[in-house]
Amino acid sequence: MSGSRLIIVLLLCIAGALSSAANVTHHVRFAQPDMVMVWHADSLIGSGDTIRIAGVGLPDEAELPGSGVLISSASDARTSKTIRVASNTGFFLRSVESLPAGSVAIRVIEAGPNAQIQSRPPADSRILFQQSTRTAKRPGTPLSQAITLEISWRGNAEPGLVLSTR
Repeated sequence: MSGSRLIIVLLLCIAGALSSAANVTHHVRFAQPDMVMVWHADSLIGSGDTIRIAGVGLPDEAELPGSGVLISSASDARTSKTIRVASNTGFFLRSVESLPAGSVAIRVIEAGPNAQIQSRPPADSRILFQQSTRTAKRPGTPLSQAITLEISWRGNAEPGLVLSTR
């Protein structure tokens, strides 16, 4: 075989090998763990798959029993706070203890410009709010993908609440 024929045969072999390699398709998938981000008063109070909501926004000292302010023990006064929640999966807000019926209420206030609200009725008595899917409906900053919830309860003692993806 002459040198030029050998080069042509080698080039054809290389071209055949490259064309067969080009037919291989690799499927790559990057997994993002379930995550929820929660803000209160424009400050991030937690992120992860489980966030304890209790302990944020405690009553002022003047509102605490024994501070000189007279309140009826049968008072139906409600205390509330607002949180913003962004998630890449469905989540629920639940109490860590049994609560009397109607003592805690959750109200959906709004969805950010890139957010969606898809709540469903809770399946368990300790679950107070349930979002069935992620809050983002299109790309944007986490706060633009957040929904705003108002949590209200009777009395000054903040109930133990957890926001979780599981």
